[in-house]
This record gives sequence, C-alpha cells and structure tokens, in this order.
Amino acid sequence: MRGAGCVVNDLWDSRIDALVERTRSRPLASGRVSKRQAVALFFGASAIGLALLLQFNWFAVKLGFLSVPLFVFYPGTYFPFSHSNNSLTELR
Repeated sequence: MRGAGCVVNDLWDSRIDALVERTRSRPLASGRVSKRQAVALFFGASAIGLALLLQFNWFAVKLGFLSVPLFVFYPGTYFPFSHSNNSLTELR
C-alpha cells in the first residue's frame, strides 16, 4: 500500500513538481510517465497489496480494511497542507 500511496502523492503534485528544480526530473513531472500509466500503477500496487492482505488471518484482514479510510484520506489531507501549498519546506 505504501507504493500506491507514493503514486497518489506523485499524481497530486505532478504540476508543482514540474516547477521545482529539485523535483522536475520525477517521472510524472518530466512526462516520462503519463497520468494514465500512473493510475494503472496505482491500481496494480493496490491489487498486489490486497492480494497480500488476504493471505493473513481474518482478524488481520479486518484491521486492514479498517485502515482503508486512513489510506484514502491521508493524501488528501496531509500532502496538500504539507509541501504543495507551503513554501516553508523549500526554505534553506
């Protein structure tokens, strides 16, 4: 699920990453990977995560499904307020 979260973050920040020297060479920001390919990677990583989760006992599976809201809301709440809209992270 960590990989899927990273893809979501890169999708969210791709326009901003293209403008920042430090991040402009990232695959989405530079255009080496399309948004469609990134979405496909997100679903692929999510499917692998689900397949791995289903290998555990039912208690672990339930805990995994209970964590889904955190996974869904975390990129939408943390990332926009951390570095994308906050110039303090770029100060040196």
